[in-house]
Amino acid sequence: MNRLFKFIITHGFGSVGSIAKWLGKNYSIVEKKYPQKTKAEILMRIIDLRYPNGNAVIGSDILLESKEDIVIKCHYSLYELTIYIINFEHKELKEVAIKRPKMYRDTLEIIKERLNKFAPGVM
Repeated sequence: MNRLFKFIITHGFGSVGSIAKWLGKNYSIVEKKYPQKTKAEILMRIIDLRYPNGNAVIGSDILLESKEDIVIKCHYSLYELTIYIINFEHKELKEVAIKRPKMYRDTLEIIKERLNKFAPGVM
């Protein structure tokens, strides 16, 4: 993987790496603040924090599914939820997955690295 490409998608504003970092950090914060919450409740809280009104941060897309349905669809996994949110916010990645599968696999590795760093033990 090209070092510049890796740096940009890991640290760039709005990049998949920065989204994974945000989700990992906030998962850890919510988990520590509310140790009695189940993993599903923590993931739903993360969705609430990311989309307070059900709207995407960038653009006018609206989450059409309930947060409960999203968490179930993501198999109660922070990694799967991260991919769901990244695909929601970066619809162009679906095309990358089809046309450049190696680049997409590299992107998934960066997501795993960021989640392991900011939410250790969750994956």
